[in-house]
Amino acid sequence: MDTSADLVDKICKQTKDQNNCVQALNSDPRTKTADLKGLAHIALDLANKSASDTREYIGGLISNTSDAVMEQYLNGCLDDYAAGLFGIQKANTDLNSGAYNPLRIDMGAVGHETINCQNRFNFEPFRDCPVTDRNQNLFNLCDISEATASLLGGLVQ
Repeated sequence: MDTSADLVDKICKQTKDQNNCVQALNSDPRTKTADLKGLAHIALDLANKSASDTREYIGGLISNTSDAVMEQYLNGCLDDYAAGLFGIQKANTDLNSGAYNPLRIDMGAVGHETINCQNRFNFEPFRDCPVTDRNQNLFNLCDISEATASLLGGLVQ
């Protein structure tokens, strides 16, 4: 039987940023005793917190900008993060019912919402995206959830 440290290693080897993965999972004290499904719950909890905090942060940015273009882009990101939060809720339902492939697909879609937000700032008139680091963080957490779902579903060993 794999220890939780072995499981973290297995999960993180499937991600694009192994160091970030290990750090993220180990940031939660439940990781020390978690099985694979427990680690999936932890990854989803981390993604949900990141998405919720970022959505709140974006709301504050909207309230404090006088730049109409920035406001438009941020409102788009607000919608992206609302869709992302819905996807995370759906992924939790998938996990609880043992639907691991839909979980993987749902978290992939959440990751794409962060890309949508980021890409809003790549068109004229250009603006610097004020949530780039937050988008990357959630994208990485989605990657962890996808890797965990792949292990749970037997897609990788």
